[in-house]
Amino acid sequence: TKEWEQGELSAGVYTWNKWSDYNVRNILSGYEPSKYSSCIKINTVYAQYQNHIGKFTYRIGVKSTWRTQSYQDLTYNNNYIHPLLYLSYKLKNGSLQLLSSSGTNYPAISTLSENMTIVIPGLMKQGNPNVKATMEWGPIFRYTYNDAMLYLQVALYGIYNDKVITPYYYWTTVNDRRSIVSTYENGNFYWRYGTGYYLQFKPFKNEVLKLMVGGGFEREVISNSYGHHCYWWSPFKYGINFRKGNWGASYQGNIPSKMAVLDYRKADEPKSEFSAFYQKGAWRFSLYGM
Repeated sequence: TKEWEQGELSAGVYTWNKWSDYNVRNILSGYEPSKYSSCIKINTVYAQYQNHIGKFTYRIGVKSTWRTQSYQDLTYNNNYIHPLLYLSYKLKNGSLQLLSSSGTNYPAISTLSENMTIVIPGLMKQGNPNVKATMEWGPIFRYTYNDAMLYLQVALYGIYNDKVITPYYYWTTVNDRRSIVSTYENGNFYWRYGTGYYLQFKPFKNEVLKLMVGGGFEREVISNSYGHHCYWWSPFKYGINFRKGNWGASYQGNIPSKMAVLDYRKADEPKSEFSAFYQKGAWRFSLYGM
């Protein structure tokens, strides 16, 4: 890292390797030993420069990654370039920010092994050595406002993933029994966009009482071998904090919403949390409830 009066330049190199070796013997192989070997090597070079001009702050950077993925005699070599752009403009009581970045989603090394395991009778799980890493890119625009009474943050974002890694199922016959095999594949694309918000209100302009709400509206689009699927997700959380002298209390809750997790939908759990305390010097006595 090199610093000047106004600017800063940072650069570096890092690497990491993962190996996985299996020696499997189970009912699926007729109790004959089977050996599997997987390896992932990643080397990365990056550089980043940041500076400010008046009320503007900017950061630009680039990262280059070389990746080797091996399974048995099968090897893939890939190179990825990730640009970075960050802009921020100061306002009287807040700021405007724009971040545009990209990244790579690597398959877990366990997903590359063709070793088949039994989840339950009739359902097997198996990796796919042909699954490849995917690129992800997206911009985020954020507005922040802050004064003695109100704190507000609103964000607009979009994330696109090409060749997203998704679960894939097919029928097969194992030991003369029809079974479903769960594995992985590279789908067509994954697109997620929406808005998020957080609001904190102090009616007395101090810590006596704080009201908080947060949530968002998000659209998810997944395209794979099963077709084109679209989902909405709208989480919502709320809370209230009270503090007077040595006493304090808080309550937090949420309204559940279903979200997409690639091949299934998952609902948030309804939560309600209450806490109260009394503090005297360094001593604090608390009560919690859910």
